[in-house]
Amino acid sequence: MPSFPTSIYSATNPTPGSPRNNPSLAAEISGLNGEVIAIETYLGTSGAASVVTQDIAGTNIQVSPTSGKGNVTINAGGKEAVNTVSTSGSVVNLPATTSYTVNDITLTSASVTLNFPTAAVGEYLTNVLRQDNTGGRVVLWPATVKWPNGGVAPTLTSASVSVDVTTHTCTDGTNWLSFVSGLNLR
Repeated sequence: MPSFPTSIYSATNPTPGSPRNNPSLAAEISGLNGEVIAIETYLGTSGAASVVTQDIAGTNIQVSPTSGKGNVTINAGGKEAVNTVSTSGSVVNLPATTSYTVNDITLTSASVTLNFPTAAVGEYLTNVLRQDNTGGRVVLWPATVKWPNGGVAPTLTSASVSVDVTTHTCTDGTNWLSFVSGLNLR
């Protein structure tokens, strides 16, 4: 974000101070003509604080810890970024969840191997799996995808133009805990 003049204010403490040491302080980031273009709020205390930045339109929000783990960014009012694969071929390499958390894939090969991104704790993704006009396509899952019921992968809908949805989350930094969110959605 470009550097703009800022003003610091507080609802409970009207005297200026270091916002990182007072969770009630916020900074308005003003544009060149004095309009407010973003608001930053500082949460927590020094050393363990997070900065929440929201553009004035409310479409982008970013939570940035001042130490420790990485940022969390919510774009376009919380909408997920969708990776659309209109022709799968026999292998689909899913992008990192930092780029896309939803993959909308039209299955166009008799069997389609899905290669998942490297798992990290707290990451999640959703796959929308669409059968093409032929149908009968099969998905092959990596060993890091763990299914309930003894680890048996689900049988997806095979009818042409059917839609199935699977959801995956990582809690251990290695494996994707997976379940079917919906079958034969049309």
